[in-house]
Amino acid sequence: MNKKSIKEQLIIFFSVIFLFASIGDAKPPLDIKIKFDLKTQRVSADIVHHVSTPKTHYVYRVDILVNGLEIMKREYKEQFNHKVQKVDEIIGNVKPGDRISIIGYCILSGKVEKELVVK
Repeated sequence: MNKKSIKEQLIIFFSVIFLFASIGDAKPPLDIKIKFDLKTQRVSADIVHHVSTPKTHYVYRVDILVNGLEIMKREYKEQFNHKVQKVDEIIGNVKPGDRISIIGYCILSGKVEKELVVK
């Protein structure tokens, strides 16, 4: 084997190892803390997702549903910080008894869903 071939094989080998290590470190989001203000119709949520690199391992999509109907979808390119992805939206036309659901999707693995009944 020549030096170039060995170098190429080593690069491929370490790339594969790094890929599997990244996937092995993938942890799904753990929980969602939801707040809703009936007067302002603002929903805010902290999606708990502990990561070491929020620019490459993050909650990439958040769906907001009211009474089971998707009313909003947001996509992200990185996570707010190492611990949470933050969501803050005005959704409108929500009344007491309605159910607000938020689903957060990890770019590497898994999702978490939480529901809040409006009081």
